[in-house]
Amino acid sequence: MKLDSTGVIQWENSFGGSGNENTGSIQQTKDRGYIIGGNTESIDGNVTGAHGGTDYWVLKLDSMGILQWQKAYGGTQNDNSCLAYETNDGNYIVAGYTDSNNGNVLWNHGSDDIWILKIDTTGAILWKKTYGGSSFDIFESMDLTSDRGFVISLYTQSTDGDFSTNTGANRYVLKLDSTGLIEWSKLIPSITSYAPSMYNCQIRQCRNRGYILSGNSSYTQMGQSGAWSVPVAKFIKLDSVANIEWSVVNSSSPFGSPFYQYTVYGICESNDSGYVYTGGTGYFCWIVKLHNGASTTTINTGMTAMSNQSECRVFPNPLKDVLIIHSEKILPITHYEVTDELGRVILSGNMSGQQYQITTNSIQNGIYTLSFGTSKFKLVKQD
Repeated sequence: MKLDSTGVIQWENSFGGSGNENTGSIQQTKDRGYIIGGNTESIDGNVTGAHGGTDYWVLKLDSMGILQWQKAYGGTQNDNSCLAYETNDGNYIVAGYTDSNNGNVLWNHGSDDIWILKIDTTGAILWKKTYGGSSFDIFESMDLTSDRGFVISLYTQSTDGDFSTNTGANRYVLKLDSTGLIEWSKLIPSITSYAPSMYNCQIRQCRNRGYILSGNSSYTQMGQSGAWSVPVAKFIKLDSVANIEWSVVNSSSPFGSPFYQYTVYGICESNDSGYVYTGGTGYFCWIVKLHNGASTTTINTGMTAMSNQSECRVFPNPLKDVLIIHSEKILPITHYEVTDELGRVILSGNMSGQQYQITTNSIQNGIYTLSFGTSKFKLVKQD
């Protein structure tokens, strides 16, 4: 779907067959058309040349969304997580991971491998390479680098092959030259015991030729009601050869609920050498500004700026009959207010202690703001 600057639809098209299709990436090309990377399970409709299982599926559209060509790549097993980007020479790089060992897949080290193809402007394969070991090697993201090469973030359980320095299940960064040869690979350690894991990673090259990794993580929080897993966003800044410069965990959702699925969608470098990332919690999306090497953020939900400096969490969210406010410290007597979207006070009172409960069965479904002290949380009432 193509929109104009005011959000009006200029054109829309759908592509696929009777099976499942999904999109991993879309990019405008130099000819003002579009290159799309995705996956297909179909063997009919717009899909021709499928190999079986799930295939990479690359489509080239013109500026009006008309299909110019499409190609399916893969083997008889599953070939997943396809991304496609235009390269500086006008051709395309296609990346994902494969469990195949036939068809277009020249070689598989065992189980899932990272699989990269370079194709020309008609979809013909220029070169193809697999990277991995005898266990699972799962592609996550890729970026084009300033030296016309590529950088890849991946998760691997292999301890041999291209990841012989690995010692278990770990995250790697892989740097390739313009022909797909490995320049270096680097294991990215957990760094801290606080939110040590990292998944659904995105990698982007920075202007100083270093890299920023963004992804999801979680930590366990204890309270009077027991333990729960708190989802967070995690960021790691790397230098030009993937040595770690700093790591930041943003553990504050603008909607306050530790039970929300806290998802990071993407990140880019800002003009002041900071970073901007997009995220979501299932019901809402937001944009977060991350300063270079610091955890201070400004969060814009598209409705109201929310403070993320609170040491308190509120849950459940969406809420029904009861809202619980949990503080990491014992609160003195503190006044709170729940206001609607017009700023009208719907509920108010005083709270104290480490955990406080507000009865909310009297308020209607809608969006509200909970305020106390300098903290604000966006709430959703949903019966």
